[in-house]
Amino acid sequence: YILYKQNHPASPLLKALLTDQAHLNKNVIQQIISSIRCNDLLTPVKRLANERHKLQNNGVDRTHSIYRDILFLALTAIGRSNVDLATFHREYAAIFDKLTEKECNMYYRNQDFPPSAATIFCRAYFKPLLLP
Repeated sequence: YILYKQNHPASPLLKALLTDQAHLNKNVIQQIISSIRCNDLLTPVKRLANERHKLQNNGVDRTHSIYRDILFLALTAIGRSNVDLATFHREYAAIFDKLTEKECNMYYRNQDFPPSAATIFCRAYFKPLLLP
């Protein structure tokens, strides 16, 4: 999330101080945002899963939820007022209906799967949390 908001390259000192080397390339983030703008969630989901798989092969365990990463980028880059959350949830759930069981077991974790109907209902019923 910090990498998305970062406008200039980090200094070598800052890079040495950071312990989380599990961040994504800014190019990957821009590709994901472009796909979201084109109403394509399948490409970002698969891209993030592949990036996490690469990191795991390098010994880095990235535990961030793909769902939350994509939702964050959609709301931040496109704007909360321009994203229909009900459609986002429906499209995200449709992606996982298309995946095979083997793909789900190999690349995705429980936190990556679409939220339950109860979760979506609670989000719609209660006022959304707005962070500064």
